[in-house]
Amino acid sequence: MAGAALVVGGAGVASAEPVSKTGEVTGNSVLGNRLEFKRTVSEREVTHGDTVTITSEIIDSYGSSWFANTHSWIENNTPECLDYVEDTARWRAWPNTDFETPTTKPGEFKPSANAIRIDFPVRVSDPLVLEADYVVKCDAGNEVATGGMSWRGTYGSSDDNFKNFGPAIKVNRASVSQFFLAAPSALEVNEAATLTVDTNAPEGSDVIFEVDGQSLPAKVSGGKATATWTPSSAGTQTVTATLQQTGTHLGKSTQRTVSVAEQTVDSTLTINAPTDAQVGVVTQLSATVLPEGAGGTVTFTEQGEVIDSVPVPASGVVTVDWIPAAEGQRSIDAIFSGRTGVNGSTAIGKSVTVAPKAADMQSSTTTVSPVEITELGGTVVLTATVDPVAGGTVSFYDGATLIETVDVDANGVATYSWTPETEGERTVRAAYSGAGTVLPSAGTTTVVISSSSDTPEPGDPLEPGTPSDNSGSLGSLTGSLGS
Repeated sequence: MAGAALVVGGAGVASAEPVSKTGEVTGNSVLGNRLEFKRTVSEREVTHGDTVTITSEIIDSYGSSWFANTHSWIENNTPECLDYVEDTARWRAWPNTDFETPTTKPGEFKPSANAIRIDFPVRVSDPLVLEADYVVKCDAGNEVATGGMSWRGTYGSSDDNFKNFGPAIKVNRASVSQFFLAAPSALEVNEAATLTVDTNAPEGSDVIFEVDGQSLPAKVSGGKATATWTPSSAGTQTVTATLQQTGTHLGKSTQRTVSVAEQTVDSTLTINAPTDAQVGVVTQLSATVLPEGAGGTVTFTEQGEVIDSVPVPASGVVTVDWIPAAEGQRSIDAIFSGRTGVNGSTAIGKSVTVAPKAADMQSSTTTVSPVEITELGGTVVLTATVDPVAGGTVSFYDGATLIETVDVDANGVATYSWTPETEGERTVRAAYSGAGTVLPSAGTTTVVISSSSDTPEPGDPLEPGTPSDNSGSLGSLTGSLGS
């Protein structure tokens, strides 16, 4: 075939239709020697990752001197970006109409890098067909080369003349099906956080995280792309993750809204108490929380038993009245619950020496009766019993807030009907004033105030027969308009 003339033709067709390219090798024109061949790809337009079938054919070789032209091998040549699908090669030669495969004729199948060769132990005649399936891993493009074919016949070899002969195809970028941005939680100002995307994008793909005016680059590795972000301000932030378009895949973007809290700082708690006290005598305890600010509570305890729990005001300083009931060395502790942006803290082991009660004085006890769970808006009956009976008053406190001061009756009982204005768990303290030779004392109880179920939720129908606030003709009209 050396020095033979080459004539080729063919044109691309629509997507999902095959595209072919044909050619001829001619020898002595007087003798009419000619060999026709053809290269076909099953689809003209594909998406990265699709599978195509590529067919190489020697259609016919004829002429008075080539009439008995036979072939010893045929080869399918492809670029590296076309991945052969194992065991899909198939071939046939005249006069057979059935295809052989690597299973039926393993000795004839000779694969190598970027080529599949079929070696015939006995020369075969044309028409000769070799085809195989390939996964398209090529970069996107309008004219992507698909390789070519080569062969050896009685009258020579194609050599390397047609290894890139085949038709070009159009390859489109594939879409990325998985691109999930996980929302980071517990974000705080000036605390580093990890932004993570789970994706099936190709390894090494570029991802850009954008948040808080920052652009944070990352690369896909092991199905993830991560970047470290340190929030600079509190509030709501929008995190955007964008997969950059690659040669093989389309880009993609997703967003998440996250909440950033003020940075949480540690607190310090200091107890202030006298070094000495006396049984039955009111002693003031105080504690200072730093940094200053309203929120949270401080609970004072004596030998592990709760004295009182009070909310922290803006100054950070809280005070309680303590009436020692036992003499000797007593240990006072305080526990700060913490508040938004501030961690809790504890101050322990403030030692106070408590002297015995005065010889002419008598200790008392104040017991507060338990209270059932009460709905907000309901009335709570607070009852304190003082022993021994000696008159005087009892002051009821909700935390540090005075509820009311009432007299102790002849039975040593003080009662007050209280309507709480705040739901939640409340600590109620009853402080007995003392009277005559009877010393003061105090007791506490826990009151749970639940949200009221009597008030319908917005949009809930009223009970049948219950007039609304907009009853009456004008009220009905305005109520309807309001709805």
